[in-house]
Amino acid sequence: MRVPTTTGWQVSAETGATPDESLLAGLTVCHWPLPRHAPAAPPAGVIRMRSCQRELWIALGSRDAALLRGADRRCGAAAYALLLEVITGLHSEIPGETNVLGQFRRAWEQGRERLNRQQLVALAPIVHRLLNDAAAIRREHLEGIGGNSYGSLLRKLLRPRRGERVLLVGCGNLALTLLPFLKRQTVGLWHHRPLAEAPAAATRCVAPADGAAAARWAQQLVLTTPADPGNDARWAAWLRAAGPKPVVHLGRRRDDIGQFVAALGFPAASLDDLFDLREQLSRQRRRQLAQARMACRRCALAAAGCHEPDAGAIAQLARA
Repeated sequence: MRVPTTTGWQVSAETGATPDESLLAGLTVCHWPLPRHAPAAPPAGVIRMRSCQRELWIALGSRDAALLRGADRRCGAAAYALLLEVITGLHSEIPGETNVLGQFRRAWEQGRERLNRQQLVALAPIVHRLLNDAAAIRREHLEGIGGNSYGSLLRKLLRPRRGERVLLVGCGNLALTLLPFLKRQTVGLWHHRPLAEAPAAATRCVAPADGAAAARWAQQLVLTTPADPGNDARWAAWLRAAGPKPVVHLGRRRDDIGQFVAALGFPAASLDDLFDLREQLSRQRRRQLAQARMACRRCALAAAGCHEPDAGAIAQLARA
């Protein structure tokens, strides 16, 4: 199949149609990734989508080439594939994010008022198909593709249940960045000095002298404090007395956690376990993103009438 990749805006703005029966006939997208900007406000008949990373014009119809200066222009299946990759988050700084889909929906709702009836009739089924394809690609390829922050990694490592009691040892910046990822858990905070004011996300604050009771209370425990022989020995003793439970020490690496584990009497995870999980998830994430990009191209070719594209057609579209 020949992949449509011409860059002209060939469709009549008055009729919104061409002799080609393809759903995508005449669809053109102009893309200005930042720091490039569109040279002017879009004319009537153009859907404009703006975000912090790009500006897109979506239309059917002839346009003055001077208005499109500096744009990356795509037509037909290539235009559809670009739109689908954008709204599924594949071009975002955080791949797979969902905010961009909301931006596209708002751009369509606001921009459709600028279309005449023929243009609306021509573009509406394309937008409807884009939204359906985006939902399918997200469901099949992008579920659980979230970020690799300490908080998200810790939550994936521990897999705490809703309402489970999690104690954070330490109240520095690291502990505070973990709190938003434990909103569904009951979170306690222990600090070696009394806290003047507890973070809102913490359910309870433990007095420095009540560490042993806190170790018994906790169902999972995370040390966010730096490696310190005295503090680690104290917590190892409290936890040994409380009994085995999931413990993570983010202040120690794999090669220096042995003494802490020996004093503890049961296994504990280190910062390296988070790094290992990050690498595992990154490999999985790269596979998911590659599969999602391939699915975008297949959907674009299907929308253009090619339901069993060969490798050559997909490769040609990828180069468009």
